[in-house]
This record gives sequence, structure tokens and C-alpha cells, in this order.
Amino acid sequence: MASSNKNTADNGGCTYPAVVICIDIDRSDDDAKPAASEIDPLAVTTVANSRAGLRNRSGLNFATQANTAVINLCNDFLLDAMEVNATPQVHQRHRKRAGDSTELASKKVCPDAYVIDGIDTNTSSLPNTGSEEDPSTRYRQVLGPLRMKFVESFSSMRHVNESGVPIGKLDVNALYKELLEFQINLPVEFSSAIFVRSVESRLDLVRAMITGPEGTPYENGCFFFDIWMNDYPQSPPKVKFLTTGGGTLRFNPNLYSCGKVCLSLLGTWSGPGWIPMKSTLLQVLVSIQGLIFVPDPYFNEPGYHDEAGNKYHIAASKDYSNKVRTDTLEHAMLPHLQQLHSNTLDFPEFELALTNHFLLRADAIRVQLAKLADAISALEPMVRKMETALEIVGAKNRPRAHPTAGPHEVVTVD
Repeated sequence: MASSNKNTADNGGCTYPAVVICIDIDRSDDDAKPAASEIDPLAVTTVANSRAGLRNRSGLNFATQANTAVINLCNDFLLDAMEVNATPQVHQRHRKRAGDSTELASKKVCPDAYVIDGIDTNTSSLPNTGSEEDPSTRYRQVLGPLRMKFVESFSSMRHVNESGVPIGKLDVNALYKELLEFQINLPVEFSSAIFVRSVESRLDLVRAMITGPEGTPYENGCFFFDIWMNDYPQSPPKVKFLTTGGGTLRFNPNLYSCGKVCLSLLGTWSGPGWIPMKSTLLQVLVSIQGLIFVPDPYFNEPGYHDEAGNKYHIAASKDYSNKVRTDTLEHAMLPHLQQLHSNTLDFPEFELALTNHFLLRADAIRVQLAKLADAISALEPMVRKMETALEIVGAKNRPRAHPTAGPHEVVTVD
């Protein structure tokens, strides 16, 4: 395994050099390893898990995946910085096995990897890439590294028995490649973001958190989905909506209280469907974000779209959206803030994403709360609870970007 001569720190079996830009499968032949002089200017390191280790993960029958490429993007806190291309030596000596899965994944990920020019490897935090007063930049800087993470397990999978579920014709290489690319291409913006977690030993088990887009009744809420990638990419994944108030709420005509998600890509709604071997999980997630979490969800109901100019439907849409705003506060915001305070999270794998989301959007949330209290007087008690919860979480934590030699963390303030 080739590595940088920069300062490093170990994090759960994954080495985090000061600056990392490239990835590769483990290679045993010394001739294939570039000399330090070849890679030092870019501080390239390669991090790999052996195929033997994968074969022990019987959950996905990795023993049959002889060419599975395990690629870890370390130092993923650098993904929001400046683009860099690997040296010719790295491409020639580490991508020379034409057509194999390592090369295919590397060609996609490496050109999109990033490094910060002139970074001081002795500093304990990222350089300031934008004004502290710019919430959008700060949000991307802090939350970007949390786009995609592999975890040991989930607290539960609401629609899948984690043990004993027969795996379909899952293309592990294709799924793993897409999950890796999520570390770069999942949209994480101040206005709305998508975060994904997958179980290390069961890549077919995925969980997503989507934050409600600005300008919609879902604004600032955190909504969760369980996803089962049974025979991906041949067929669409099975998706279950989790933020249902215990099966009592319907946040959208496309989101049922039982957890059903109606989307044409999933084959549960009219319109263009899944294209085998071409459609992706990213398309599903972005479709949910952009087609379901919309400013006027009332008109997602079949037959209502053409009634957008009708006075009756305009009034009905306003009432519908106000209920969604209320439910968002009560079920997609307040519980998460309270759980962060009590350390009793329903979705602990998203703790850092939740904490930083609420910290960095706190001012925007307060503006939102003031508007809601003025518009809907019945919400005043809920608004006060939200304001108190925000203050408590804000007093305990402050957002912090990845240190240069370690994982992202939220620092507790004594």
C-alpha cells in the first residue's frame, strides 16, 4: 500500500494523511508502487481492504465476487476544495490493468477528488475557504464530508429483516462504486442536502436523510428513508419512508403513512420508469428531493396539477402546506433536536449530520419560526419548544470542519 510521507492519523482502520487525492486496490508487487519522490508533490496515498477480508463478509457472499474492488476515499473532508489531477506516474502505474473494476472506479473518482493548495499540514483545521459570514460556504465545508459513510450497522431496518434476507442478483461492484461516488456527488447545499449511510457488511442495506428544501413547507426538516438494493441495478430499490409520526402522517400525496414512496423510477407512480443497468440510486434520491419535497405538495395529487389556478384548490393547497409545516416542526425537527440533547437518537448514524445541520441553519430556522408563529398562532407553543431546543443544542456544540489528520467531529463546549 503506497502512502504519503505526510503526517497521518489512524481512524478505524483507515489512514488519514494530511492530504489525500487518490485511491487504489492493494497491490503486492513492489514494482507497481510509485516511489515517494513521484507522489510527494500531491501527497497521494492508497488505502485498500484485502479481498480476503471481503470474503469473510458472508452477508453479501463476497466469496463469489473475485474482482470486487474495495476503494476507500480517506480524508473526504477535502472533497469541497479544489480539483486536482493525479500525476502521470500514478495513472500509468496504478491504473494499468485496463478495464478492471479498480480502474473503472478510479477513473470516475480520482478526477473528482480534491486537494487544497498550500495547506499547512501542521494546522488543526481547514483553511478558511470562504467568509465565516457566508452560511452556504460554511455549510458545504462542514457537511460536505458527511455525505456518505459506511457504518457497522443500523439501529433497525424498518422494512427489511437484516439477517436471513435472500440477496437477489445484486451487482456488488456497481453498487459499491456508486456508494463511493456519493462521497463526491451527493448534493449538499445550504438550501437542501442528501446524506447516505450503508452497512459495511451488507451493502444492500442503505439509509438516507434528506433535508427539506428552502421555500417549501418541508424547510429545515430532516426526513429519513430505508432502502433495500435487492438486485440493483437490474431493478429499482425498495424504498420506505420513515418519518411518518409512527404511521399517522402523510407528508405528501407521494408519501404514504405506511411508508410507501410513490415515484415513477420505483415503479410505484406513473411516468418514466427504471431503466435496468442505467438508472441509479442517485436518481431516486434526487427525484425524491426535487419532485416530492416541493413548494406546493397539494398539487402532487393526481388530477390536481391542472387546477393550480382554481381558487378552491389554491385555498386547499395553502391549508395543506400549513399542516405540512406544522408536521415538519413536530416530527422532522423538534424530535431530532431533543434526541441530540438526550443522546437517544433514532438514527445515530446521522448524529454529526443532524447536529451540524441544525447548528449551521439555526439562524434560518429562527427566521422560519418567527414567520410561522405570526402566520399560525396555534404553533406558538411548538415554536417556543423549538427555540429552546436550538439554544440547548447550540450551547453544547459548535460546528467544526475536519482536522487535517483526522475525521470530522463536533466539538462539545464545556
